[in-house]
Amino acid sequence: MRAHSSAGLPNQRSLVKVSAACGLLLAVACQRSGEGPKVASSAEQVGYAEHYPDELQRLETSVNRDNHLDDTLADFKKFPDELSNTDWELVGTIYKAADEEGRGAAYAARYDEQATVSRFFDEEKKPIVGRASSAVTYAAKEKGYEDLQPYGPISFGMDKGISQQLEDRRRSDSTAQLTISEQENKLGKRNVPALQKQADLISLTSHIVYVRVMLDEQELSRRIDEASAVRSTLEDRKEALGKAEKPDKAAIERTDQALAAIDDRVAKAKAAMEGAEKRRQDLQKQYETALDGLLDEVDRRRSASK
Repeated sequence: MRAHSSAGLPNQRSLVKVSAACGLLLAVACQRSGEGPKVASSAEQVGYAEHYPDELQRLETSVNRDNHLDDTLADFKKFPDELSNTDWELVGTIYKAADEEGRGAAYAARYDEQATVSRFFDEEKKPIVGRASSAVTYAAKEKGYEDLQPYGPISFGMDKGISQQLEDRRRSDSTAQLTISEQENKLGKRNVPALQKQADLISLTSHIVYVRVMLDEQELSRRIDEASAVRSTLEDRKEALGKAEKPDKAAIERTDQALAAIDDRVAKAKAAMEGAEKRRQDLQKQYETALDGLLDEVDRRRSASK
């Protein structure tokens, strides 16, 4: 694989040295204080245990999804044909910057932020939009508008608004996106929207293959290890509910559903973890091949344009 560092961007080896030095300083500080971050398992907490099967399924789905990027990587070949009359050397610099950014801490933080917000809104959209719609309807009636039905427009507007703001926040940390906006005359204004989307896709794919897949695997492995403790928590919960003077039928049903789902969810999670390291390495090789091919084509077009 070719070196992807570029002029005007931090050298990757320098970043590694700085990161290692920071890690050493942090380790020394922890040794001196005798303390470090300690996060206890939540397996003994009933609320966590009830949602445990769903979380296993989410992570298992993520691990399986992230290992199938054939269509995305195939799109890299199309990128140069989406551009015309541009500075190909600058385009190559942008692609390399997008690749490097996808592996960085800033991108990881934005990815987590976006995932959290998106998941929250997907799960809570109906009550949120419902409350906003009720408020608008009430205000409209106060003004004499009786037939207003704002739910649809509010839902559409919130979807679009949240999506756009998340994109803006993610791009605000990006050197690739900054270069595109500052160099649009060299790049060609008509090429800007395509380049922005291409840089987004390169950063996202780089992040998935080098960072996110491993993080999801580690989290899934940790959750699998909690299975026995979670089952004990749910069994104790069921016993306690059964002894209550007035058993909570809804709580008993939730507990029974979680207990019934554990074995299947754990089995599927374990299956997803089989050969995970090799799949990840293969995925990285596929990504590197696709990116190298893209950069080679950019170099060819740069040479041809001279």
